Amino acid sequence: MERNIILLAVLTLCFIHLIDTQIPASGQELIIYRLIESLCPGSEAEALTESSDGASLYSRLLNKLVECRQNQSGIFDPVTTQKPEPVTLYKTPKECLTATSFTESWRFDRAGQNHTPGGAHSSGGYACDMNTDSLDWFRFSSKGSGSRMLNVCPEKYSCGAAIPFWSDETAPSKVGELKAIHTYAVRGSNCKSYTKIVYAMRCSPDENDIIYKVRDRYSGLCGAAFCAMKAK
Repeated sequence: MERNIILLAVLTLCFIHLIDTQIPASGQELIIYRLIESLCPGSEAEALTESSDGASLYSRLLNKLVECRQNQSGIFDPVTTQKPEPVTLYKTPKECLTATSFTESWRFDRAGQNHTPGGAHSSGGYACDMNTDSLDWFRFSSKGSGSRMLNVCPEKYSCGAAIPFWSDETAPSKVGELKAIHTYAVRGSNCKSYTKIVYAMRCSPDENDIIYKVRDRYSGLCGAAFCAMKAK
């Protein structure tokens, strides 16, 4: 819109000067002459009107305007045809707005460092994520704890748990999608000693923005907790 306004102003200026021009030219030639004067000052456009090289005045002026335009940028820059990046609109699920963030750095331990962070319903000082009083939906956040559940088998006594849990299953692919995934308990050298179902939900287009909820929780103490990993 701004370019059109400027161009209209330039053309208007040309017509205003039609009445006092001394250049023996037609209307089209005069417009081109005035454009050269406005856009390329010092281009000696007037000398073109006196040329006797056989080419028409219109052709000489038009070639001069093209030559002038190639040497500078201005209001006649070609309009780009590149399409803008599409904007993805989505509605954040309400569960994502209230999910609790696990920010503890010990959840990132997968080497069996035997952390004992304690906490509610802890057994032997190990963390418990499985109690019926435990938090509902949760996510992993902060640099220490990563941003999603660990997807490789950790060593025993990893991530503050006597029984660390992990999962190699695919997370939901769509925002708001709810998916039941299998998580696995590590005992000794057995990476999948038993399975526990956890619900996973994707909160945004970011593939690592996932929240979780334990389906069946314990009523007593436990030493079972989930391990986290950094997002790529």
